[in-house]
Amino acid sequence: MEKREVVKRALNFRDIPYVPWHFKFTVEAKDKLKEYLDGRDMEEYLQNHLLELGNDIGFFEYMGITSIKMFSVWYGTGALTRTSGM
Repeated sequence: MEKREVVKRALNFRDIPYVPWHFKFTVEAKDKLKEYLDGRDMEEYLQNHLLELGNDIGFFEYMGITSIKMFSVWYGTGALTRTSGM
């Protein structure tokens, strides 16, 4: 079973042969892993199941003391709401 199918089955609460994973690191941990891998491809080594687009700079948008905006979904004090157009 391909990784894509495992993720789709997990999202649909169906039986899966293993739990899909996705590792993300701090700058320091990422540097240590790169050193350990000694030039080998990090993504090939990790075999993550989710595609990561963009970069981490600007990933979160500060919206005031109680809220952040991430992927056009608002997380604040209270219920989860979506921005218009989603």
